[in-house]
Amino acid sequence: TTRNNISLFGAMILICLGVQFELLTSTSVVLELFSSSVDTAPIDVPQLLNVQRRQGPRVLLGIFATEREEDSAFWQAQRRLFQTYPDRICPLSSSIIPSSCELVYTFVVGGNATGPTTQSSDFLVNQTTTKTGNMDVTRLNIVENTIFDKSQTWFWYAHNHLVQAYGIHYVAKCNLDTFLRIDKWFDFTQQHLPVQTPRRILAGMFADAIPTKKQQGVINLKEYLKPKYGEHPLYWYALGQFYLFSTPLLREVVAEIPNYPGTGTGRIQEDIAMSFIAMKTPGVVELLVVAEMDRFWSQALPETAVGNTKYHDAALPVGVTSSSFIAPVTSPLIKESPSNSSRRVPPNRPRILMGIFSTMSSRTDARYRSLFRELFQANHPYRDRICPLSNVHDSCELIYTFVLGANPNTTTTEIRTGPDAESFLFQGSVAAFAEDAAEGDYTFLNIRENMDEGKTPTWWAFVSHILQKYELDYAAKCDSDTILLLDGLFGFAETYLPPKTHRRILLGKFSDSMLYQNLLPSGQVDRQRKYLEGKFGSHTLHWFAQGQFYLLSAQLIQDIQVEIANFPGFVVNFEDQVLSMMALKSAGLIELLVLAESEHFWMHKFKLPRQRHKFKAVWEEKFRQITGTPREGEVFAPTPFAITTANSTTVEMSNSI
Repeated sequence: TTRNNISLFGAMILICLGVQFELLTSTSVVLELFSSSVDTAPIDVPQLLNVQRRQGPRVLLGIFATEREEDSAFWQAQRRLFQTYPDRICPLSSSIIPSSCELVYTFVVGGNATGPTTQSSDFLVNQTTTKTGNMDVTRLNIVENTIFDKSQTWFWYAHNHLVQAYGIHYVAKCNLDTFLRIDKWFDFTQQHLPVQTPRRILAGMFADAIPTKKQQGVINLKEYLKPKYGEHPLYWYALGQFYLFSTPLLREVVAEIPNYPGTGTGRIQEDIAMSFIAMKTPGVVELLVVAEMDRFWSQALPETAVGNTKYHDAALPVGVTSSSFIAPVTSPLIKESPSNSSRRVPPNRPRILMGIFSTMSSRTDARYRSLFRELFQANHPYRDRICPLSNVHDSCELIYTFVLGANPNTTTTEIRTGPDAESFLFQGSVAAFAEDAAEGDYTFLNIRENMDEGKTPTWWAFVSHILQKYELDYAAKCDSDTILLLDGLFGFAETYLPPKTHRRILLGKFSDSMLYQNLLPSGQVDRQRKYLEGKFGSHTLHWFAQGQFYLLSAQLIQDIQVEIANFPGFVVNFEDQVLSMMALKSAGLIELLVLAESEHFWMHKFKLPRQRHKFKAVWEEKFRQITGTPREGEVFAPTPFAITTANSTTVEMSNSI
């Protein structure tokens, strides 16, 4: 139409002249650019373009707003921003969504001044019109609110009425003063958000939310999360400025919302609640952790009203123009993976290296090593898929090695050795250090044996030098008193660990170091904060994967080498915690695979002297199950193994092995 053509023509003139898009630098700029007399009604996208659907996912974005007059400039700014990509961005309205649309947006407001704070059935006041006459508004049948139940109502409505109708793959929520950097947004979706995935993804900027005693008096969060995570639940949440759910996770979130305890004013902030609900849902939750320096949006501080003459943390940083939203960006995070042409591992299965940390001096550790060998070499369906690092064959999927410090006459760490893997290894005689050294399934590091003084970073520095030689997709570290559950491990790997991936994945049993402050040296938490704040800003994460078992993707292993070499070297009681800090600090978006206690494919509660007697009994029971060996006088039926098929999207895994 004529008005739409005028809008497009005006936008093109602004871009060609290089008019800077500094939205919040001054009031006059905001009012001149976004409160002008040019009609801001949404473009009739279906009439403008009929482009073939791109390969990227389709995301539904709910922009949380109010219909107050002082917010109108932000509304218009958002609309103008989205009109820079009319073929890939479209409003949610009564019009048909074009096939080329990848980002569907709508302003979400509470439209019933006398209604409740949440709805689970009668969601909308009016689906097509608002008091402003615009079509890109979703007016929920609730009273306007910002800290109670608006988010729950939005995601409930989106799942029940929009996801299937509009072919949505992800549903997001952002604040009105959050402005997407469109080039980086599409770069992010292409790299990290697969289309029609079974993965249960929560993406955003995260923070810790360890509850205060006052909050615990209202909602006992530990008791709420304890059935899934045990005694040490994770109090992590995605900041409300922007976060998204994949539709498989959203389906589980909507089912869990009625079970969340507490209602009304006694509840904690609703975006925190949404993350806790997501973490409580059954299954593996994948957190895509966006750092401050990597985020694909900018945000004005909530207290900056339109009438102010000075704006802080402007929606567009100083020096950024409208071209910053349009110019394509090639991500520096993706590197070429090594060729895997020589190995014969099935294409849907990754190759994993597992370093089992052991010692020379303990007879108990020698027994643990014998049990691992017995497990790996027993007559079970996975035997041919397991091999030692000293004898890797083409079809091997799980490569194992016992990791020991073998040089008593040197330092406890070696991370700056020469360019090849051999330089990390002890070249002297090792026969005197281990009775079973002749087994040949060791990695003897050229360091003095230790637990928390550098063995872990030395191992990972060594691994980085053999990734290509052995064509590894992932590598892991586990303790010698960890019991592996092989059916769960292989089933999980086939489902959640794609081979030849560029994804930066960290998997493990996660904890929050804030819960262990009393065990850390004085000032340790503050030093951690300073180390990470360059990437995460004020929302420093204190998360770490416990040393019992954790796994990194090859891409992440490569990326942390810079951090290992430059680590400031402050002392901690847990060097596995330091490794997680390095992983978080390394450049790029990191994916945390968070497993519930019941989803672990390993067991580890046998380190303390009073628990060691349990290890043998538990191990023998698991060994009988994996080999199908009955007890005397028992007819034994082993638990079916977790096998994936080409047509399956989910795998039923158990901890039976």
